[in-house]
Amino acid sequence: MAKEGLLYTSQAFLQIGPDRRHAVMRATLRELEITLTDGALSMFQRLVAPCWLFCGCAESSFPQLA
Repeated sequence: MAKEGLLYTSQAFLQIGPDRRHAVMRATLRELEITLTDGALSMFQRLVAPCWLFCGCAESSFPQLA
């Protein structure tokens, strides 16, 4: 359902019923939230890890993000 939401245009959203439209929008926004959170955590780790290592901290003490 989330993949459908990425393909719909605004005109297509207006043509489907309100219950279906809300379900598709919620699924799409939830998937987007997950994608953006993963990206933000990856960027944080890539930006902070070099600083952490530069300060002389052991590499093993850097918190790993799952």
